[in-house]
Amino acid sequence: TAIIIDRAGRLNELSGDYAGLNVKDAKKNIVEDLRKMSLIKAEKPIGHNVGVHDRCMSPVEFILAEQWFIKILDAKNQFIDAGSQMTWHPEFMKARYDEWINNLKWDWNISRQRFYGVPFPVWYCQECGEVVTASENELPVDPSVNLPRIGKCPKCGGNKFEPETDVMDTWMTSSLTPLINSLWAYEDAESKKLYNTIYPMGLRPQAQEIIRTWLFYTVVKSIYHTGKLPFKDIMISGWGLDKNGKKMSKSLGNFVSPEEITAKYSADALRYWASRANLGQDLRFNEEDVANGRRLSIKIWNAVRFLITNAEPEFNPYENNITELKLSRPDEWILTELENTVKACGNYMESYDYSLCLRTLQDFFYNSYCDNYLEIIKNVFWDESEENTGRKKTLLNVMYFVSLNFIKIFAPFMPFITEELYLTFYKRYEKDESIHLSPWPEFRKELVFTDSVKASEILLNILNASRKLRTNLNLHQNHKIKKILIKALNADYVGIINEISVDIRSAVRAERVAFSDKADFKTADGDIFISLEK
Repeated sequence: TAIIIDRAGRLNELSGDYAGLNVKDAKKNIVEDLRKMSLIKAEKPIGHNVGVHDRCMSPVEFILAEQWFIKILDAKNQFIDAGSQMTWHPEFMKARYDEWINNLKWDWNISRQRFYGVPFPVWYCQECGEVVTASENELPVDPSVNLPRIGKCPKCGGNKFEPETDVMDTWMTSSLTPLINSLWAYEDAESKKLYNTIYPMGLRPQAQEIIRTWLFYTVVKSIYHTGKLPFKDIMISGWGLDKNGKKMSKSLGNFVSPEEITAKYSADALRYWASRANLGQDLRFNEEDVANGRRLSIKIWNAVRFLITNAEPEFNPYENNITELKLSRPDEWILTELENTVKACGNYMESYDYSLCLRTLQDFFYNSYCDNYLEIIKNVFWDESEENTGRKKTLLNVMYFVSLNFIKIFAPFMPFITEELYLTFYKRYEKDESIHLSPWPEFRKELVFTDSVKASEILLNILNASRKLRTNLNLHQNHKIKKILIKALNADYVGIINEISVDIRSAVRAERVAFSDKADFKTADGDIFISLEK
């Protein structure tokens, strides 16, 4: 086979009159010469597939050249088996790994003809062509700068050497990351202890497009060097897409500047957007989603500020254990909601489904805590009556416990706002220097009060109905009324309503709660009706 194209993309001396031309110009000249010689029978445009460079889109010309390879074809089954021993998140991404290996047609080419990269520690004897490699204690070495220490060719005794000019493929070195981090190559006792402690690694997080490169070659190198898997779990993310569904890239210019977005909305808001992506799924960029992240951070700030504002200087959240407090049904309900959220979020994070963790937490924070619990209890802090003194203390303790737990779970997604709140307030009472050094919340079964769920549902139905009725009556939501009348068609509800009457009175800002058949405004429950007396 005659190679007529050099590495610069120009035709060489074998091309006769076309030598020195780049491929594109040479093709034009050849066609023009064929026309002049009347050797072209017909011309018509045709469509066909042409291999192009993924960035500049220039057609690719292939050149035959000797390369360095690592044998992998003979071990394909071993690599397939290794993939089956690792846990994939999401599971369907394993198919891409298997498909790549099954379709391999050649061994791993590890050399590149580039101007920069990690050099091969190799020389060639100019006398006999013998390949001379550096000894391990010579490394690292650049053969274009240094000569081999042996001085003479081990085969012919010659002392003139030519350096290897190829450099290593980037995956040749990046595939060593687990081995480098675990100090695998070192023989001292401390390094061996570290290796035996952390290898195999727990997790490899990476994007989907480098399953066939970084992931696969890391498996190859780890199995060849250690006989072990490099890691136990693999977490595969998708791509960030533009509004048209195309992958963001510098070459296309369709990316969004992180600096501009963070300056406008905050780093937490951008991180919130990215955290919404399901594992293995691409995510289109939508600036409104980032704006929602900023709104969430403000909401978190304000929710905690409500606690801080009402906490007295002598407030001590650990004066009493949360289980020793005189809890109301709403208190028990929000603690139950919190613990269910802690349990669900913990399970999601253990399986690396961080987006589901964020959604679950956000739903609890917005709906259960802010829209419902705070609305139920906030009026207690506006009532200066003596009977509310003990209740306020309990509420502060409950709010502290609940909010500390939810900002800990929010911390991986919104690290800056949560750290600021922690250092500003919570650190007074906590031993950890940073929220990011504090332990993840543990599920506490003793704080799940199943019996309080129904009572709180009834309370929330009454509260929501009273808001609608106030609107119908042109009554401001904060206007205190004389009485709320309640009619319960379900006899079982009567005892529950009596038990939570103090909470109802506070939540709807009424002086009294009374049962009456005159109540005619239906709640969402359908078995409860209310009326308001100004």
